[in-house]
Amino acid sequence: MDRYSEEKKAIIQKISWYGIDLTGGQADLLGIFIDTLIEWNKKINLAGTSDRSRIINELVLDSLIPVPFLLPEGNLVDIGSGAGFPAIIIKIARPDLKIRLIEANRKKVSFLRYVIHLLKLRDIEPVNKRIETLSDEIREWGCDMVTSRAMTGLENIIRLSCKFLKKGGLIIGFLGKNREEELACISGLAAQHNLQTHKLINYSLPEKETERTIVILQKQQP
Repeated sequence: MDRYSEEKKAIIQKISWYGIDLTGGQADLLGIFIDTLIEWNKKINLAGTSDRSRIINELVLDSLIPVPFLLPEGNLVDIGSGAGFPAIIIKIARPDLKIRLIEANRKKVSFLRYVIHLLKLRDIEPVNKRIETLSDEIREWGCDMVTSRAMTGLENIIRLSCKFLKKGGLIIGFLGKNREEELACISGLAAQHNLQTHKLINYSLPEKETERTIVILQKQQP
C-alpha cells in the first residue's frame, strides 16, 4: 500500500471516530487539497505549517467536526476563509451546500480560486472583500449558516452575521482556550439578537490533549 492509500485510509478512519463518513473519493480530494496547500505554502503563508500530519489532525479534522450538525440544506457563508478552513473542507464533505468564502487577502483568494478549480468544486465562490461591506449582498443571496475559524471573538461574528442570517439559521463558532469566558461574554449579545444555543460540541483532536469546543447558535423568531 503506497503512502497516499495509507493516508486516505487513516483520514477515513479518524473522521469515523467523530461520526462522520467520507467516501474514498472525498478522501482523495482532501489529499489533493493538502498537497496543493503545502506547495502554495512555500510561496505565501496560508496555514502557518506545512507539516502534513499537523494539517490533517489540527486543520482538516477540526474543520469537519461540525459537519453532522449542519442544516440538511442551504447556503453557507465563511468569514475570513484564509486557506479554506473550514469552508472547503466542509464543501468536500457536503457537496450539496452552496458556499461563499469571504476573504480580504488577495493572495489567499488566488489560492482559493485555484484549488476550487483543481478540485472541480461547484457552487462555491471566493469573494475578495471585507465582510463588513457585504451585508446587503449576502442578505439578498440568502444565508442559512455562518462559519469562521479565523475571526477573533465570537462577539464579532455574531454582530456581523446577524445582519444577514436567516431566521432558523446557524452560527458555527470555533472557540479558543478561554471558551467558558467567551460563552459567558456572548450570553447577553446572543439574547439581543434572538440567538439560542443549539449545540455545544466538546471534543479533542488526535495527539492533542486539550479539549476544544464548537458552539452552534440558532437564530429564533423575534
